[in-house]
Amino acid sequence: MKKSIFAVLMFFCVVCCALSEEVFFANRNTALRYLKLSQDYVLKSQWENVLSNAEIGLTYDSSMADLWYVKSIAESQTQEKPYIIIENLEKSLEREWVSYNPKGAKILLANYYYATMEYEKALNLLDDKSLLLNSDALKTSAKIYYITGNVQKARETIDTAWRMFPLDSDFPNIFYKFENPLELTKEPVSASDERFFALNETFLSLGFDYLNAKNQVNPKFLLLASSFADDDLQEKMLKVYKTQGIESPLYPIKALEAGIMTEDDAISSFFALSNGNLQFNLLQNLFDLISDEKKIVVYSILDSFEGNLYFDNNFDDFYELYTEYKNGRPIYAAFERKQNGIINWTSSFDYGTPRKLYIPNEDLTLTYARYPFISKVETGKLDYSLIPDTCKWLPFEVVPASFSSTEYDFYILNPVESQFDSSVLNVNSYAVTTYLTNKNQIGEEKIRFSLSDGKIVSGNYYLDNNVYASAFFENGELAFRNVDKDLNGTYEVTEIYGKELPENLDSSENIAYEEIFGNFPYENAVWLQGVFVDTNDDGDFDYSEEYLVDGSIRKKWDIVEEKRDGNKNLISLIFNFPLSQKQIEVNFVDGKPENFLYNDLVYPLQYDAEHDFYWLGNIPSYAENQDYDKIKQDLIDNETVYSVEIYKVDDKNYFYAAKTFDFFFAQEM
Repeated sequence: MKKSIFAVLMFFCVVCCALSEEVFFANRNTALRYLKLSQDYVLKSQWENVLSNAEIGLTYDSSMADLWYVKSIAESQTQEKPYIIIENLEKSLEREWVSYNPKGAKILLANYYYATMEYEKALNLLDDKSLLLNSDALKTSAKIYYITGNVQKARETIDTAWRMFPLDSDFPNIFYKFENPLELTKEPVSASDERFFALNETFLSLGFDYLNAKNQVNPKFLLLASSFADDDLQEKMLKVYKTQGIESPLYPIKALEAGIMTEDDAISSFFALSNGNLQFNLLQNLFDLISDEKKIVVYSILDSFEGNLYFDNNFDDFYELYTEYKNGRPIYAAFERKQNGIINWTSSFDYGTPRKLYIPNEDLTLTYARYPFISKVETGKLDYSLIPDTCKWLPFEVVPASFSSTEYDFYILNPVESQFDSSVLNVNSYAVTTYLTNKNQIGEEKIRFSLSDGKIVSGNYYLDNNVYASAFFENGELAFRNVDKDLNGTYEVTEIYGKELPENLDSSENIAYEEIFGNFPYENAVWLQGVFVDTNDDGDFDYSEEYLVDGSIRKKWDIVEEKRDGNKNLISLIFNFPLSQKQIEVNFVDGKPENFLYNDLVYPLQYDAEHDFYWLGNIPSYAENQDYDKIKQDLIDNETVYSVEIYKVDDKNYFYAAKTFDFFFAQEM
């Protein structure tokens, strides 16, 4: 028998493994089909189709590196954010390749690392023997060496690459871009630096060849290389560049440097070609070349400048700071330190003075009273109103540009490496508003807490800007809350709170934290001890609930009180005795009335099962002749928690009937 069971189990295991393997290969084959479709669309440059087919293929098999790679290629063509492309390329290099090899992914990823200033990661990726003879890999390496200050290594890389790829004009362009004497990072060339002079001589010879081999050299090369040529060749190179019909604000700077354009013409041409989009590096280059007299002309232009100013502080051709100007003052700025598609902050200005700053990654909006002191901080669900001059943050400095003078200045932004510390908000706030619904919509619900020394003093609850509840705190701890449940302008509910919690029970089991505190980071333990309701505004509570530390609950209506244990089982009902108006307490066992307590004495209950009535004491002889259906209906029609009716049997006999909850009681009078 045991052998039979074992054989059956083995059979099912084999079947399951076979089915699993079959599903795997089916999914793999489907993914391969979508990979093939993506590759076909790559050849046609139909990038949206490449992207959609790659994404479908990944749903069938996400372990296929090729699909992540072609997806990244498509995203790079459709201007996806760099950090997303980087994530996908990193995934491709962690997975199995089917059709492509990882070289292309490594080169593309290294380029994105370069663009996002992850220079060490890029060089580590390019330190691969299979990429030593790849021109794109060598270009990226050379640029990184220049940017990181390893100029000799950069020149060595370009020297090696140029010998392998003599027709690739990108290498001369890289050389002259980073060796350019107008760049602020330029270090003087040593007279003993043979490699520099050899490369310069080789590349300048292209200037002579250009007229006969225009397809060999990019016209941009003429502009970049002109600064390194002698006067005669420099002039010829710039004149040839001018004939190419290419417009660049760098040209008037180079022409001014070569002496073939006047200062007035260079200034006029520079601003015309910039067309309201100034590159700060070039603007600084212009100031370095013009006389003090002409600087005044540029100052007057900048004083009323309306347009955009771009900053590329590491000269990698990616702008990390963009500032919009009006009347010569910043009105908006955006800073993207890593240039990876994640904006660090944006800021709006009031005639050059910072007013609002937004941090997208944290969904924070900071309002400045007087920079750098913050008056208000807004998040998606919390708004902090700050005590004046207590909280400051300086994400950037507003400073005069380096070319400003004692008489004239032009203000630019200088980003500061710092993070906003949101932990200081509570202690520096006099009020915090937390939103229970979306802001500025019909039905907006919010809580506004007043704070002192970081502790809540009181809280008002609003619905469409109308107060419907008020909470009061003692030493920062919630004490009680008054609530206008029916929104009639008066508080009919009072909630009492304490911090003594029942054992083994979390306060979140007792109250809805979001309803009471919203998104405010209230860290104290709090326990709802009681709810008291006055529905008719007469000052007396019509109903109450008390939650005891032993877990039991006590509920009371005018003249009825209910007790339940920690498991919410009914323990007793207390209501008034109609004759003496003294209380009687009916005790329950397993949810059914068992006996009652009156004047500290326990009396039995007699149950009339036929009519579902409990008699307090003995059942009188006339009880069997009563119309119990009518009596029940009379009591039910009262529609109250506790109702009492007196019934006459004859001139001598009366009894009362009472209903509370779903139980009916009667007693002889």
